[in-house]
Amino acid sequence: MNKNMVSGSTAMLILRLLDEKDLYGYEMIDLLRQRSSNVFELKAGTLYPLLHSLEVKNLVTSYESEYNGKIRKYYKLTKNGKRYLDEKKQEWEMFSKAVADVLCIHEPNKTERKGDQHYEKRLLYRIAAFSNS
Repeated sequence: MNKNMVSGSTAMLILRLLDEKDLYGYEMIDLLRQRSSNVFELKAGTLYPLLHSLEVKNLVTSYESEYNGKIRKYYKLTKNGKRYLDEKKQEWEMFSKAVADVLCIHEPNKTERKGDQHYEKRLLYRIAAFSNS
């Protein structure tokens, strides 16, 4: 997948994960990889600077907590982060619909999509392939 496509949406994806619960870094990396069927394989060297910038912007806060004798740094979505996430989700919905419309990618109805676990992954690859041409 084209890294430029991913980098613009990484913050939104991380904020979305934090909207569900507080997470520590490795947990975010693993959860993002799992949920994206290995499309998003974020490295710690990418994640931690991003988390720092989100903290500076007051979109997330962090705290330390002990787990099995180890101190972990957890990140939590702030109210500003929630508002920002909601705005970005709306922008992404408009953007992805517009791209799909231009590419003539029409979303199948629920019956066609039922059981198709890889629909979104194929759609992302088609968009990436188009942007690389």
